[in-house]
Amino acid sequence: MGRLSAGDTVPLAGARVVLHMLTAARQGPVDSVLSDASGRFRFRATADTSALLLTSSRYDGVEYFSRPARATAQRPDTSLVVLVADTSSSAPVSLAGRYLMIGRPEQGGRRGALDLIVLQNRSDLTRVARDSAAPVWTMPMPTGIEDFAPGESEFSAAAVGHRGDSLTISAPLSPGDRQLMVTYALPRGVKGVKVPFAAATDSVVLLLEEPTARVVTPGFAARDSQVIEARTYHRWVGSLPAAGSVEVRFLVPGAGGGEATLALAALLAAGLLAGGIVLVRRRSSGTRAAVARGTERDPASLIDALARLDTQYGGREAEVGVAAWSQYVAQRAELKAALGAALAARRSGR
Repeated sequence: MGRLSAGDTVPLAGARVVLHMLTAARQGPVDSVLSDASGRFRFRATADTSALLLTSSRYDGVEYFSRPARATAQRPDTSLVVLVADTSSSAPVSLAGRYLMIGRPEQGGRRGALDLIVLQNRSDLTRVARDSAAPVWTMPMPTGIEDFAPGESEFSAAAVGHRGDSLTISAPLSPGDRQLMVTYALPRGVKGVKVPFAAATDSVVLLLEEPTARVVTPGFAARDSQVIEARTYHRWVGSLPAAGSVEVRFLVPGAGGGEATLALAALLAAGLLAGGIVLVRRRSSGTRAAVARGTERDPASLIDALARLDTQYGGREAEVGVAAWSQYVAQRAELKAALGAALAARRSGR
C-alpha cells in the first residue's frame, strides 16, 4: 500500500484495504485489513483457480484498485499493490490517443460513430473537480452530434455526459491511463465533420466505412482496410502537433427518407465485436510474446486492440463466464501497459 509523492512511492500505514473476489457464485468484497507500518497487507483466501481477486482502498474520498490476481495455492500472488494519491483540481490530464469509427449513412441518413478516448494523467495527483458544479475534465466534440451515449469503459455511465459541444467527466482521474468509449450519430445531410482537439495528440486513428470518405487534415495518411462483419472500413492514421481539428469529408452527403431506425451505434459495436473475437483468439496465447518482440509498439495499433477488446467483453462478466472474463482482464492490463510504454517512448523520442 503506497502513496504517490514527488515521483516516488511512500508506504501508507493504517489504510483499510478491501479484498474483492469474482467467481461464478460470488462477486464482491470478502475481507478487509489495515496496512502495517511498511504499507504491507495480507489476506488468506481459499485457493480457487476460477476466482479473480483484486484489492481496493479509499483515500481522500477516492477509491483505488489493484490489478487482478489469481487465488492458487501453488503460486500465491504476493505482489498486489494499491497506489493512492493526493487530489488536485489542476492535475494535468491530456488526451493521449483517440480511435474514431464512422459508419456509412443508415436509413435516416445519419452516420453512427464509436469514439474511444485514451486519457493520461502523468502527475502524482488525482484530478478532481474544483467544486460540486464543475466537471473533472472536459473535451470538445463535433458540433451537432445526436444520440450521445456512454459505452463500456473505465467510467460509469453516470460519470460521462454531453454538455453543449463538450464531453464531460465527473469522476476522479487518478494517475495513469484511462479509457473511455462513447457512441453518437452525425446528423443527416452533412458533407463532412470536424473533430476538434483542445491540444496536441500523439495518436489518432479513424475508420471510415464509406470508400469515398477522406481525411483532409495534413499529417494523416490512409493505411490498410479492415473487413468487419462483411463491412469494409478504411483506416487513416496521424497525429496533431497542436490544438486543432481533424476534418473528414464525405463525397455524398447522408440522405434518406423517413426516420432513422438507428441501430447505428449497435451496428458499429457489433462490427467491432466481431473483429474483437478474432483479435482475442489470435492474442489469447501470444499477446505477451508479441509485445515483448516489439511488434505491437505502435500506439495506434494498441488503441485499436483495446477498442476491439472492450467492445467484446465490457460489462459482460456474467455472460462470458469467469474464465473468459479473467482472460479479458489480463489481456487488457497487458495492452494498457504496452500502450503506456509506447506513448512514453514516443514522447521521449521527440
